[in-house]
Parts: sequence; C-alpha cells; structure tokens
Amino acid sequence: MQLKQNASLKFLAAQPADKVILGRAVITALGATTAFPNIPYTIRELEEVNENLSATTAAARTGSKVDIEKRDVAEKLWNNDFRLTAKYVNQVANNDTDVLVKSGFPLTKATSSPKAKPAEIEKFTLSTDGLINAVNVSVKVDRNTTAYLTLALPTDATFKQADSQIEITIGDVKLYATVNTQNTVTLNNLPTDAKLKVAVMPVNNTGAGNITAPKNITIQGN
Repeated sequence: MQLKQNASLKFLAAQPADKVILGRAVITALGATTAFPNIPYTIRELEEVNENLSATTAAARTGSKVDIEKRDVAEKLWNNDFRLTAKYVNQVANNDTDVLVKSGFPLTKATSSPKAKPAEIEKFTLSTDGLINAVNVSVKVDRNTTAYLTLALPTDATFKQADSQIEITIGDVKLYATVNTQNTVTLNNLPTDAKLKVAVMPVNNTGAGNITAPKNITIQGN
C-alpha cells in the first residue's frame, strides 16, 4: 500500500482570524523554500490579501454592517488565492509529504491506495555466455516489482496464466504454480481426483528460504 497526503483545504471553513494566522505561516514557509517556484500569486500578493483580511476582520468586530461586508469581501479574495495556492502545492508535491510540509499548509490525514501491479516485463533476455550448466536470466527493473518467478521448462511444455496462478503442461502431465503475498492461497481449476504433491517456498526482497517438505493431497470434485 502507498500512503497519500495532500495540502488540506479544510482551512477554507476556518474563522477569518484563524485564516490570517495560517496565511502568515504559509507565506513564511513558501518564502523560505524553492520547492514551489511558480506559485499562482507572488509572496507579496499573498501578504497583501492576508493583511487586508486581518485589517477588515479587526474592523468588523465593531459590528458595523459596512465593516462586516468589507471583511466578507476580503475573505472571499483570501479564500480564492490560498485555495489556488494549495492546489498548486498539491500538484507539485504529488503526494510527497516531505515536499508538502515545506508549503506551510496543514496536511490531510495519510490515506492508503493499492500499489499498482507490475507492468509487463520488458527487456527479457537469456544468456549462457561463460556459464556451464546454467543460464542467466535478466529483465528490466520495475519499481512495482518485488520478486520474480522464473520458469525453466522443456521446450515442448506449454503454460497458461490466470492472475497469479500458472498451469504448466508437459505431455500428459500438468503442474501448477502460484505466487502470492499472503500466507494463504487457493489453487483453482484443478482436475477432480488429481493426486498432487504440494510444497511452499518463502521469498522476500533478500532471497528465497527453504522449500517445505511436500504434502500429498487428492482434489475433490462436485
């Protein structure tokens, strides 16, 4: 799973005085970093909008209808400028928390999204150069891949894949293999009454552990 965060827009519902405080924090943070080179408003423009909201908010405390209307106008301008700035920050940061914190905006709660499945393998090559009774297998690195299943079969073998399960046919013999990240897995579409020998090998980023001693089982049908 991958964690995702953004600059939160909940500040738009805050009280005007709290927006002024946030505005100062954002302005200070943006002025101190080069992570956001093309903010939609200059630092000075954000300062002016923030100072205007601060002044009109203070004046509106008298209860004057005119002053309250001026504060409301100033708040709308502030909302627009800081909302667009936050959206720009999210676009540049692309869920990178280390970049987001440099903006001064409050962040959303980290949420997770499923990691993408590996892309189709590219640059699959074989070589026996300099090797004896061995073959070198190489593929292009994919950042979404943590392990690779490599099969070496007789040339008359065929195989078909159904998600993480592979059915291998060699003459009249069928073999079944699967790769899974869970400690429980189901092998599907096995022939009724097939007598199978099943074993499991653990794998992590470091390498493979020892395969288990095989266990025999007979597949039940309907």
